Amino acid sequence: MQRKILILFFLLLLIFFGLASRAIVDVKLQELRFQLTKEQLLNYELSSKVLKDKIRQMMLSKDDYTNEIKVNILESSVMNAQLGETDTKLSLLEKFGLGIVNVVRVISTKSPLTLEEDQNDMMKIQFGFYMERTRKFATAVKKYQELEKSLTNKESDEYGFVMLHSGFCIAMMGDTKGAIAKLRETEDLFVGSHFADNARILINVLLEGERKLNDINSGTKTETERAALLYETGQYKETLSQLEKIENRSNDQNYMRARSLEELGQTSKAIAEYLSLVEKKEIDKEIAKKANRRLLLIGSIYEKNEDLTDYSKSNAQKLGDTDIVKKVDEGSALILNSNIVEKLTNDSQTNADPEVAQEFQELKKELETIKLKETEERKESTEKVEKEVAVIRKDPVVEEEKFDSPYNLTMKLTLSDGRSILGKTIVFEEAKINVTLDTFSSKLPATLLSEIVVNNNPNLKNPPIQIELKNGKTSYGFKIVRDSDESFKLKNKSSETSIDEDSIQRILIR
Repeated sequence: MQRKILILFFLLLLIFFGLASRAIVDVKLQELRFQLTKEQLLNYELSSKVLKDKIRQMMLSKDDYTNEIKVNILESSVMNAQLGETDTKLSLLEKFGLGIVNVVRVISTKSPLTLEEDQNDMMKIQFGFYMERTRKFATAVKKYQELEKSLTNKESDEYGFVMLHSGFCIAMMGDTKGAIAKLRETEDLFVGSHFADNARILINVLLEGERKLNDINSGTKTETERAALLYETGQYKETLSQLEKIENRSNDQNYMRARSLEELGQTSKAIAEYLSLVEKKEIDKEIAKKANRRLLLIGSIYEKNEDLTDYSKSNAQKLGDTDIVKKVDEGSALILNSNIVEKLTNDSQTNADPEVAQEFQELKKELETIKLKETEERKESTEKVEKEVAVIRKDPVVEEEKFDSPYNLTMKLTLSDGRSILGKTIVFEEAKINVTLDTFSSKLPATLLSEIVVNNNPNLKNPPIQIELKNGKTSYGFKIVRDSDESFKLKNKSSETSIDEDSIQRILIR
């Protein structure tokens, strides 16, 4: 009997160790998959580089639209991986394995694994960073503060990311002291890392800003001069305060006000101001152009707002500012859509873990609330844009085709051996052609002539090549191509005519 009990005990022990081994392996695989997904998502080094570029762009080159678009393209690739493809819902066996692994980790003084909780944190980080990207700084700070409390490992890269970007958002809201305190904490916690390096850079920028602010306020300057200096040094909160003191602000000052509102994350108010300035294009074309560029960037780069984009493109056409449209279109095509927003909007949550699903629904509700608030704030601006866009889409502006000047043109003759020469007149002689360009001429066998076009291929309204025939008739075309050994084809935009070589007297450019 005892022998049977021992055998049964050993069998149970073998089954236990077998199940435990399998469970531990499964848990480690889950951990590895999640870590790989997390590394792809966070991309810490890139996020630090982007933040550095963003600080430089906002403080030193605020009107460098090309650089601003480049920063946005880079920024869209940060925190934008397909999180959720790895299912972190653990089976009973995997939970058993996780328990064993955590017991061992606690004994060895390591922090326990929290795979399901980490999934919640990753979604929050994605959401917070999206809010930062779209300049909803108050919402981003709130989300980062929640993460500071929920992240248990205060030495992790996730915590460093949250601290650094929280400090940046606080700075952008105009709270310099609060931002410096947060960034100094980041610097102390992550000594020697890129988080500390970037925190130090931002601290120095903020301290330099404070020094400049003191210099501006201590001097004997007019309110107008002080406002302009504050704006140029990136002191947007103080710029707004100073501009409010000025009565009958100029269009330039109202543009500074709108730009300051935008940089502080008050985009809805900024849009209303920009729209007002664009409507004054007949009075102040340059300011209208600058304001319209900001609307174009907000609509196409930051928010993907089709109505605002179409409105600003139409105005760019009227203002003769089409180069910026081309740059923005090229940049917009390279900016990645936010995966977290797409998931929340489409309710595409695949993970069945109750805690993750609950966090997902909370983020979804928060995003909907933000959109509703934004819609209410922009009601008047939206109606104005929609009315204008309805007219644009109903009766689109067709750009009139522009043609090059027809003067001083030359013909390019391509020969059958691949060479080419230039000429203004070609006289057909017996078995030869005499090509003349100004005071110089050369004779070639007629059989070598393969093609005649206008040099540099300009866009011309009327056909520039003239063929005079021996019977006195004249024909015109854009191009002449050899059709056979004895004939050529004269080509127009929509037709072509065959002409015998023997009937041609001369070809000239008119």
